[in-house]
Amino acid sequence: MGGEPEDIHEYKALAQKLYLSDRVRFFGKVPHRDIPDYLALFDVAVAPAPATEHSSFYGSPLKMFEYMAAGVPMIVSDLPALREVLSTETALFIKPADAHELAQAVSLLQREPARAQAMAIEARALVEKRFTWHARAQGILSLIQEVHG
Repeated sequence: MGGEPEDIHEYKALAQKLYLSDRVRFFGKVPHRDIPDYLALFDVAVAPAPATEHSSFYGSPLKMFEYMAAGVPMIVSDLPALREVLSTETALFIKPADAHELAQAVSLLQREPARAQAMAIEARALVEKRFTWHARAQGILSLIQEVHG
């Protein structure tokens, strides 16, 4: 989902060239309110963040929290910023920009649906406990009260 029309055209052409057109869908930009409906269709969600300084130490991709809330098994780049939120109980970690490792991770989740489901359930529980807007606001208010006692 997402992307500019020229990028989508390029990716569709690549999928056709690689004989993957029947396995890959490109939806383009969709209204945010429709994202949960699309995520419900996913077998696995991928957050392949690059190993840049921003992604490694400061990034916190909203899509990852959306995947968690949707209860979708995740494959994410192995970066410190993502490890602050996720663990091996909630996601599979791969080396950034390693297409072979990504393919292996997707295959693993297909072969082990019980493991994929368990990770998705753990991630959903984690996001409900610590990362709802209410939970985040409570954390900020607690910090402010602690500082200003």
